[in-house]
Amino acid sequence: MSAGELADRATGSKFLTALATRPLPVGPSYTSIFTRFDELIHPQPRASTLAGASNIAVQDVCPLRPVEHFTILGDNVAFHLVLDALDHDGPAVRERISDNLCFTFSTPNLRSNTGSATNGLKFLLQVPQHFEDDSVGTEPELASYAR
Repeated sequence: MSAGELADRATGSKFLTALATRPLPVGPSYTSIFTRFDELIHPQPRASTLAGASNIAVQDVCPLRPVEHFTILGDNVAFHLVLDALDHDGPAVRERISDNLCFTFSTPNLRSNTGSATNGLKFLLQVPQHFEDDSVGTEPELASYAR
């Protein structure tokens, strides 16, 4: 990831400001599912909140659920929030999600193996190399379609 790519994702960047101020297109329903324990996307929940969307943190269902940026992909609560959004008209609704899911971990039929776990670990070990210092470089000009 280049310094410019990091700069346009920094808090307060022109890109993220334009993205946040532009209304969502009319038509579909929107659901933003996130985790309050995300170690890469900051600040939460503001970074994942979309105006006009149903914004649901995994921790809104299970307050102390230890789900973070990467593990949300295989989390059973997140999975059921996605299913709820797909199975109903409109966005996901937290109240339709059973609190009993707090006692489950991975999604149904999730398959993992040593190879996928090893690849994930290799990726995580490479991430800090991209963030060796606090500088993010210069933000590129905002594209005309984003204005």
